[in-house]
Amino acid sequence: MRRAAFLAVAVAAGLGVRPAPVPAQHALRPHIVLLAVDGVLATDEALPSVRALARRGRPFLHAYLPHPLADQARLALLSGRRPDRVAWEQGGERPPDVVLLPEHLRQAGYFVARVGRGLGAGRDAAVAWETAVEPSPTDAEATVAAVEALLDEKRDRPAFIAAGFDELGPVPGVSARSDAPPDGPERPAVALDDLDAVARPGQTARARAAGAGQRQEAAVAHDVRAKRLDAQLARLTRFLEQRGLWRDTVVVLVGTQACGTGRQGAFVRPDVLFEETLQVPLVVAAPGLEGPGLGASAPVDVTGLFATLAELAGVPAAAADVPSLVPLLREAGRGSRGALSMASRQPPLIARSVRTARWRYSEWPDGSRELYDHDADPGEHTNLASLPAHAATAAELSALLAPPPPPAAPAPVPAVKGRRPNVLLIVLDDLNVHLGTYGYPVKTPSIDRLAARGRRFDRAYAQSPMCSPSRASFLSGWSPLRTRVWDNTQPPRREGMVPIQEHFQANGYFTASVGKVWETSFATDFKWDLAEHAPAGAAEADAEGGAPRPRRGKNEWWIPTDNADADEPDGLRARRAVEILEAQRDRPLFLAVGIAKPHLRWVAPRRYFDMYDPAAITFTPAPADDLADVPALAVKNQRLERPGLMLAGREPAGLNPADDFRRQATAAYYAAVSFADAQVGVILDAMDRLGRWDDTVVVLLGDHGFHLGEHRGLWRKDTLFEEVARAPLIVAAPGMGQPGVATSSLAELLDVYPTLVELAGIPAPPGLDGRSQAAVLRDPRAVARTAALSYRAVNPPTLALSVRGPRHRYTLWPDGSEELFDLEADPAQRANLAGQPAHAAALADMRARRAEMDR
Repeated sequence: MRRAAFLAVAVAAGLGVRPAPVPAQHALRPHIVLLAVDGVLATDEALPSVRALARRGRPFLHAYLPHPLADQARLALLSGRRPDRVAWEQGGERPPDVVLLPEHLRQAGYFVARVGRGLGAGRDAAVAWETAVEPSPTDAEATVAAVEALLDEKRDRPAFIAAGFDELGPVPGVSARSDAPPDGPERPAVALDDLDAVARPGQTARARAAGAGQRQEAAVAHDVRAKRLDAQLARLTRFLEQRGLWRDTVVVLVGTQACGTGRQGAFVRPDVLFEETLQVPLVVAAPGLEGPGLGASAPVDVTGLFATLAELAGVPAAAADVPSLVPLLREAGRGSRGALSMASRQPPLIARSVRTARWRYSEWPDGSRELYDHDADPGEHTNLASLPAHAATAAELSALLAPPPPPAAPAPVPAVKGRRPNVLLIVLDDLNVHLGTYGYPVKTPSIDRLAARGRRFDRAYAQSPMCSPSRASFLSGWSPLRTRVWDNTQPPRREGMVPIQEHFQANGYFTASVGKVWETSFATDFKWDLAEHAPAGAAEADAEGGAPRPRRGKNEWWIPTDNADADEPDGLRARRAVEILEAQRDRPLFLAVGIAKPHLRWVAPRRYFDMYDPAAITFTPAPADDLADVPALAVKNQRLERPGLMLAGREPAGLNPADDFRRQATAAYYAAVSFADAQVGVILDAMDRLGRWDDTVVVLLGDHGFHLGEHRGLWRKDTLFEEVARAPLIVAAPGMGQPGVATSSLAELLDVYPTLVELAGIPAPPGLDGRSQAAVLRDPRAVARTAALSYRAVNPPTLALSVRGPRHRYTLWPDGSEELFDLEADPAQRANLAGQPAHAAALADMRARRAEMDR
């Protein structure tokens, strides 16, 4: 059964949309109420209802608009795109690439409604709202009344309601009267009025003074609006409390136009880049928020609400220019690089400004610059940009203003010489993420340079923690629930299965394999144009639990040899793969290479063992009660006394390997990893020499992770802890966006098949269970999935299921036992939170993800 979490209906831009299918667990997704207000100060201690919302949620103390004009700000907020990335004029035709939040949520099963102004009259008609309510301009309470009515409707879907508070009264502001004298500091003239930025570069001017009467009028107008907003917010708060909706409703209050006070003068035009024209209120109240009421002081761009609300809804976010604010919801003290804002001058020229915790820096199209130190000068009166003492600060901030790279082409792999791209798939056996590129002290220069050229997936997960079950899944594109392969003795070929290489072969590819790709015992069950499972000269017993080799060292499980790399089996495999790469053909190539190491036994040339001194291996010993809160089924049934034993049925009566043994075994594993890395390097060197990077997609992965004595003595695999479920995954493709930038987007190894199909430009076979990660190759900030599944057979067909979410891992065992680990606070998984009331919300969330993702 394929996962049915987010069943979507295609949405045509600007056209009517059929209601989206309803996820079965809709009640576990929150309602979302987005309250957009113009002309209210960012902070106002006199508003009790706003303060009450802030105590319930997370107030953002320094939130800024991406553009000082309300229509531009709202378009950015609801599209997740910066203003200069959205070419949609009021009344103009909607660009086909604009993905709007209400439509994105509607595809995921949300009811979406608008109350009042959304994007503005010139754009709202092109948005596929299911319901649009236009409050009476004379009724200040009509907006909240409409929100309440929509929330009160009985429907089988969660609701997203965007309400524009447009009838609060006139927007306060200070106009530049012609008789007011110039006042204030010298500023770039282009910042203040319509001077031609090209013909008259570098001109300066002073803003006209704001008279006391004007400032008083603005203050009165603001107070009227603020009090009406506070009254309406108080009414909405009471309603949510009476209906018991706070536990499953996200409420966001956000300003989409700042409040001019006249403190910095009376501006000729509203779209200027100063603090008082850009800072707005932002409060997010979400169920289960830890530390409610704590203010987040990092500067943020309200454009990030697009990705934030998608993540809170559990919906994979479309590519957005500004990352989610959820990390700041979890931890108020986190930082950010800064909030960017922009304005137009003499289109298509753009002025840009960045606000960091201390500085505001702006660059204008005529070359003028501004730098204000908000610690010493919150009124922005002294421009420091031209002072040598601040040159380094200005240069650092200028780098933040560089426009983002243009979006990648829809397909990351362009056609090369009229042919589809080659595919090189490198699979390493029992390789965990202890690699240099993942931050571990292991020498893996070849894999590291592939990561520098491609995309490293920091959170990729195997669907089964054993060799053949995992390979049968990602090489067929089927979940283990469909392959029904749970150990290395079951034939992996199943009726109806379309193995990946046979699909590429049917679409015109020459297919070749070297080494272990499918499980070796069943390799001949699969079709290839060329298959060499054991190249000439290779003699190595890789079978699980095979007879020990004759001892050549202190331990039969790791053996340094006096061989050259080329004389070891993996050395032969790598060099045979190079020969296949070098051959000229009239068809594109699909080449799969299976590197046996670091699978036990750890046999490698002595020089790799010499790289690691066991005495220098460090680890944090697990506490004595590390497994006390873990179900017995989780470790089948106890820890092991040495790495060569399978987990099943071993109960060594409390034996805990000595630390020196663990260090020796870990050093031997690292030696095998470095040897395997060198063989990968042989293949990558050939790619360099042959100039194949421009026409070849390269994927490198481990079939699952590997225990190195964690949890008081676990070795090998076949558990559902993070150390085994997580696997390395690196993809390098021609034309990909931002090569060398890693992604934290969740991925399953199941995603490899649909990703390669999309990159190759061939049709996908029906019934694939994975999701293409091509969008993540275009943009590392993209999100292809919000959770990843892993299974483990406990006396098949009885199964355990584990779900890795953005922060937590949740596992449900056949006896009803549960595990919940917070991997941000507890990466070593030492505290099972499943039974703790303080973590009930996180447990409910992960249970919901499990229910939604069952295939």
